[in-house]
Amino acid sequence: MPDDFPKAPLIQPAQTPQLPTADLAQPQESTQEFMDANAWAPPLSPWPTLSQDALPGFIGDFVALATRSSEASTAAVLATALVRFGAELISPYIEVGDTVHKARLFAAVVGASS
Repeated sequence: MPDDFPKAPLIQPAQTPQLPTADLAQPQESTQEFMDANAWAPPLSPWPTLSQDALPGFIGDFVALATRSSEASTAAVLATALVRFGAELISPYIEVGDTVHKARLFAAVVGASS
């Protein structure tokens, strides 16, 4: 074995760092003071309402009927009904060669839920 060959193993076992121990059941006073001083809550605003101008004719009647005894948002029901109506009745398309490509309509209803 040559003299310059390392005598120690090439891979050393990992050293686990020693972390300070604390009682995690009770928050430290300084931590609680920091949390109280930096507490932030978003401003609350009233839930938006859909104007009756957005509900003309039979679509307004449909939305009123669908939400009469429901917690559903009128805006969500309107968006869903319009997309379904567009997909079923209007069905726009484009022809590419001999193939018909229909439009795909989507509505994303996002909000707080219980």
